[in-house]
Formats: sequence, C-alpha cells, structure tokens
Amino acid sequence: AMSKVSSEDFQDMSGRFRVRAIALMNQLDVSTPGYRELIERELTQRLGDDGALTTLPTCGACATENEKDAKFCKACGAPLELPV
Repeated sequence: AMSKVSSEDFQDMSGRFRVRAIALMNQLDVSTPGYRELIERELTQRLGDDGALTTLPTCGACATENEKDAKFCKACGAPLELPV
C-alpha cells in the first residue's frame, strides 16, 4: 500500500515466509512433546479464578501490555508502576 515493495516481490516474500512459518509450526508439533501442555499451563497462570484474564501491567508511556512480572516495558523500556 505504501508502494515500497512491488506486488510481485510481496507475493514472493509472503509465500516464502508462509512456507517457513508452516514448517516451524510442524516442527513444534512433532519435535516438542508437551508443547500444548506448556501453552495450557501458561494460559492457566494468566487466568484468574473466574476464568477471566488477569490484568497485565500496561505501560503508561506507550500503552503496551507486559507480562505480569515485568518491571520495564517490553516495547519502550519505560519503568512500569508496580501494583500496590
């Protein structure tokens, strides 16, 4: 849309990236036993008792949500205010 890459180049690049992404996802499925359990365990940690996502620290400078144990913003590096 910004005319930085031609349509042909975009189609070529996106096709290669899609093939690579699919290959990586297949590797994770095959070579990483327990990967699904790991994701489910992390999701459970992020869910509250009522099944709703817990509030994650949000950066006051750039509004990026960060992990619950973060002390600095993962996007801009600003210090996060700790919950009281």
